[in-house]
Amino acid sequence: MNRPLMVTSYPQSENASAMHSVYSRLHDWRFPNVRKYFADTGYERYGLVEKITEIVIACNSASADYSNTYGVRGIVPLGVSSVLKSNGLQKILIDGNSTFRSGISRKLFGQHGLPIRERIAQPLSIQIEKGGLSGEKLENDLQRILKPLKNYDSILLACTHYPAIENEIKKHLKPSSQLLDPVDEMVGWVQQI
Repeated sequence: MNRPLMVTSYPQSENASAMHSVYSRLHDWRFPNVRKYFADTGYERYGLVEKITEIVIACNSASADYSNTYGVRGIVPLGVSSVLKSNGLQKILIDGNSTFRSGISRKLFGQHGLPIRERIAQPLSIQIEKGGLSGEKLENDLQRILKPLKNYDSILLACTHYPAIENEIKKHLKPSSQLLDPVDEMVGWVQQI
């Protein structure tokens, strides 16, 4: 990677989202040009972001709004790529309200001739942002949201908060279910530019 790149997400998701995973996997001696950005003022934690030529949005909601902007790569198309590469016949994604309402996932899957089912899991995002990574409330929400998904083969985690509770999610699925995290595709893409 020889061009400056900014990976951005919403501030509240810094520790429980793709940001942490992407940044920790890329910000080392091999990727000196990767920047992370958490404010809408143009400032990193320790200085002004300069000379950025590519922006990667590590948030599904923001990606839904800005994926078609020149020089911006959103995580939603990378999630679609994850699903297309996955095994299994029964595929579904769980996402937040704004990503669902945008229709971006249905549109992108439709371009590949793949109908996709979606299930809104917004209560999980809210709990994760509050630090609720376990407990009775989370368990009740997981049961309600995931019970209809028990027999799916592949489940796309279409909110970058959900990997924070991946182990809790797995408890509600069949053992062979595959959880797909688009961060893997994002890291692969960043490594290639």
